[in-house]
Amino acid sequence: MSQFALEVHDDLSPSIPDSYRFERPSVETESASGSRGEILGPGLFNSVPIWIIKSAESELRARKAIAIRIRKDGDYYFAANDTLAIEGTGLSASDAITDFCAHVIHFHSYYQSLSPNQVMGEGVRLKETFAALFANF
Repeated sequence: MSQFALEVHDDLSPSIPDSYRFERPSVETESASGSRGEILGPGLFNSVPIWIIKSAESELRARKAIAIRIRKDGDYYFAANDTLAIEGTGLSASDAITDFCAHVIHFHSYYQSLSPNQVMGEGVRLKETFAALFANF
């Protein structure tokens, strides 16, 4: 396992259920690079699942796995999820995931505090998505 994969595994292992098994699919592609940033390399995770979102102040448990897409562009790592419209950044994959988690907790709290008549457009979708995704403990 590469150093990046080990970092991601160590950071996320407390939030992954014991029953989860990662199996890398075999897919042939024409090119592993593109304009959206550098692919992390063979054997490295480009996407990881997470069930528990933690910060120093809060913890959220997802009803289903949140796929975090991780990529490197220059010196920076990015951790993103398009459904939640959130992207975290950092100088390491771990920093990017930590930043991502902080944003998820902030926006979950923000949308939870709004009444339905205070949101419109994309805000309605995000409020409903956050409410459906996270269990109340």
